[in-house]
Amino acid sequence: MKPRSKWFWIALGFFLLDLAMVALPLGATIFLVGVFYPPLLRWLGQACFEYAGPVTNQPSGTV
Repeated sequence: MKPRSKWFWIALGFFLLDLAMVALPLGATIFLVGVFYPPLLRWLGQACFEYAGPVTNQPSGTV
């Protein structure tokens, strides 16, 4: 098996660099959404409920 030329290694380096440029931000985005999205949803829901007023268990029609 003959040794690879320098152009092969340059092409391989560029390919791996392109792969990393796509895979790392994609993986980071998926990780951050997985970590921060559920608490964000919970916080948004809580803020909406607080804005709408406290939820009481009084039957309707009573003060």
